[in-house]
Amino acid sequence: MRHAIARVLLAVAVAATPALRAVAADAPAVPATDALDEIVVTATKTGAESLQRTPLAISVVGGEQLVSQGLRNVHDLAQFVPNVTYGQNTASAEIYIRGIGSNNIGAGSDPDVTTQVDGVYIARPSGQLTDFLDVDRIEVLRGPQGTLYGRNAVGGTINVISRKPSNEFGGRMEVAGGNFGLGQTEAYVTGPLLADQLQGSLAFNYSHHDPYFRNIVGPDVGAANRGGGRVQLRWEPTASIDATTRMDLSLSDESFESYSNLITRVPVPALANALVGNFRNVALGDPQVMRTKMGGVAEEVNWQISEPLALKSITAWRTTRYQFSNDNDATEQQIQFSHQQETDQQVSQEFDLQYTRERFKGVTGLYVFHDQDHQTNDVLVPPSVATPPARALFNQVSPLVKSTSGAIFAQGTVKLTRTLSVTVGGRYTSENKKMDQIYTRLSQNPATPGVAFAGFPSAFHLSNDYSAFTPKFGLDWQTTDSVLLYVSATRGYKSGGFNFSAAAPSSASFQPEKLWSYEGGAKTQWLNERVRVNATAFYYDYTNLQVQQLIAAGVLSIGNAATARVKGAELELLARPVAELQLTLNVAALDARYDRFTAASIPQGLTGLVANAVCVGTTCTVDASGNYLNSAPKFSALTAIDYSRLIAGFECSAHADYAWRARTYFDPSNVAAMSQGPYGLVNAQIGLGDRAQSWRVQVWGKNLADRRYYVITSASGLSVAGISADPRTFGIRLNHNW
Repeated sequence: MRHAIARVLLAVAVAATPALRAVAADAPAVPATDALDEIVVTATKTGAESLQRTPLAISVVGGEQLVSQGLRNVHDLAQFVPNVTYGQNTASAEIYIRGIGSNNIGAGSDPDVTTQVDGVYIARPSGQLTDFLDVDRIEVLRGPQGTLYGRNAVGGTINVISRKPSNEFGGRMEVAGGNFGLGQTEAYVTGPLLADQLQGSLAFNYSHHDPYFRNIVGPDVGAANRGGGRVQLRWEPTASIDATTRMDLSLSDESFESYSNLITRVPVPALANALVGNFRNVALGDPQVMRTKMGGVAEEVNWQISEPLALKSITAWRTTRYQFSNDNDATEQQIQFSHQQETDQQVSQEFDLQYTRERFKGVTGLYVFHDQDHQTNDVLVPPSVATPPARALFNQVSPLVKSTSGAIFAQGTVKLTRTLSVTVGGRYTSENKKMDQIYTRLSQNPATPGVAFAGFPSAFHLSNDYSAFTPKFGLDWQTTDSVLLYVSATRGYKSGGFNFSAAAPSSASFQPEKLWSYEGGAKTQWLNERVRVNATAFYYDYTNLQVQQLIAAGVLSIGNAATARVKGAELELLARPVAELQLTLNVAALDARYDRFTAASIPQGLTGLVANAVCVGTTCTVDASGNYLNSAPKFSALTAIDYSRLIAGFECSAHADYAWRARTYFDPSNVAAMSQGPYGLVNAQIGLGDRAQSWRVQVWGKNLADRRYYVITSASGLSVAGISADPRTFGIRLNHNW
């Protein structure tokens, strides 16, 4: 793969050679239409500024790209951003940036990568799974963002920014169809309401497709049936006040694929064993159903107090609810079955005071947040061919977790000279978390039905306080109008929490994790802004890394690995040799390892597969020091080509991309069975539209080579099982703009 990347780079260099010679010979200026589009971001919270003059590692995907390439959610987005990986555990997203992320999805745990929708923090991983709707752009900030974005942004932040309502009437309608009975629709309309001071927008989407995976013993799995809507009202009573109210709701009722593909054999069931290594067929004796309901209301007010001074207020309430039923054993037998439901409600308030002058820009703010999360997790293990009556049980944990957090922060950038600037910032966060746990374990032995096991039910209350100061120091040098160099040192922090499956207070708590990030980068533009090259190198010093391992169905181990080290580099290249052609190349290298992790727990499905395991009774551990972190491939790359040209009055377009990823591990033991080997994905599409861009029709295909791989794996069941990636899909899409 490295040779392939080298060939691509060589091809780009050869293609650029004539242009380089032309520049050297004082050739005429390149027409403005050949220049790359300027990208504007708001990541620093001090107003809009050019991406190329922002000293941060940021990738931006615009709303037009989301639409034209059919990027529906974070899963689709991940391959277009260096060092971002995505996985899914039942109803929750698992997002990793530079090897930093978390599979801690239960109540009491938080994600390491935060998602913000129009400045509103999404507390639960289940809330990160909704499809994009009415989006202007997405900004992915790689690396810890603790100063401006607070606790839990230790890996990075994904900012989803909605399209603002307009004072001019307009809209867009999209319909799509394809294989597996695909049907998708999305619509957006905006315009003035009653008066020029009041504008509104309405958007909705719906997606449905038949199951991707055939269940040879029951209902098939992997179907989609989800949709949502958003309403925005924007009021501008004066020239200095802009207030936007947002309301959204998304629903789903789907059969889902969750660790249904066996990777290693199980002791008894014949049908499931015959499907080991089969990515398209499963043998599930129990139904797999998931229902979700997510939504909220937010009010954003922007007040331009004076020319340099502005105040922003964001007030929000959100709720996330889901319930699912899951076949834990992934076989045709009824050996293990689980049901889970969650109801989460959060409220938040943020005030940002922004100050902008030619020599100084800064922001200071106040943030308060409260979250209440109630989960109920049931696991049924009846007598079966794999479970003797004496070990049959019903296990239920029902934690209620309440979190209250407050923070004050400030960050400013001072121009020491016309080209040299220094940035200093800091945030102080204080948080309290409380958990009320009720743990029940009942016998399913026909001789003692419903009798509680010894020590159950278990009920206890815990309350922990956490606090942290997360500073940032940065220096950037605008050497020319086209070259920005920068270095920074940033503190990242993720709060401590609770193990939702703990049966006793002694094993319920884990401590905060912290890191120092040291980063240097360059943002450059060449050939009259036809070529853009951004490069970043980084080093992380991690302490108390929180690691969750699924030991058995409904049983988790969550603890703090002692230390970890992460280092890597990223390259983003964008080129427009001629007005009709755009080339993209993203390359990422990553070395993310546990520095010292001497007692990593081994799930029951890995029994006998982990060398050097140390077992005491039924509990086994392994020294994972030096092993790779979860979801941290050593290399990944994306290359893409976009071509568009007017022919006979019609705009003809084509897009193709190839994404490659090295071996990825999903467990600290780094055993082969809990990993996914290298793979590459090919996507492509062709389109035809009118010159005014009022309509466009596209024929598209994803995973055209039908590459079969695992998104993520688990060993908490009887064996190692994985979530298989989507198969090859293709279809036709029609867009109409007005």
